[in-house]
Amino acid sequence: VCNECEAGKFSIRGQANQCTPCPAGQTSVSGQAYSCSPCAPGTRPNDAHTVCVLCPRGTSSNGNGICGQCTPGKFSSTEGRSTCDQCPAGRFHDGYGATVCKKCKAGKFSKSDNSGCEDCDAGRYSSSGGTCELCGRGTYSTAGQADECKQCGDGDGAAWKKASDNGWWKDESGLTSNDCKCTRGRTGTNCDRTNCE
Repeated sequence: VCNECEAGKFSIRGQANQCTPCPAGQTSVSGQAYSCSPCAPGTRPNDAHTVCVLCPRGTSSNGNGICGQCTPGKFSSTEGRSTCDQCPAGRFHDGYGATVCKKCKAGKFSKSDNSGCEDCDAGRYSSSGGTCELCGRGTYSTAGQADECKQCGDGDGAAWKKASDNGWWKDESGLTSNDCKCTRGRTGTNCDRTNCE
């Protein structure tokens, strides 16, 4: 007398006297004697290997029946995902299994892989976190978490650049504090006066 294998198991041809549990990522229902079926992307087998269930939030499965945690810089906010989404620009996650991404603090921007945040470079700022913008003309920032740009003060110049080799001031965006300095012997907002005037 032949007996059916119970759900979650199958019988290998030539070994009809025993039933073998389905391999990882596969299921079977009662009566399927010779094979188990793989779970669809975004699902995994239940513990008994009788049905496929949705992968939980913070994980994904590409069809191998294993729900792997989202890696740093990625997340999944819903169940049953076949892939994890990349955190959007200005947001990050530095751990595994993220269901949401965190926002970078002011003065910082997200790394290219969204696994963390870095300080804005000199000459740039980020008022709300996420992306760093160039400082406007006549303003500057130094490196390190600038959430705003400072005005170049009297004697700093940086609003205009003289068309000569003297380089008295700069008509550029994204200045650092060193760019704001007038050349030796010049002063004034536009470096248009000598120190003797």
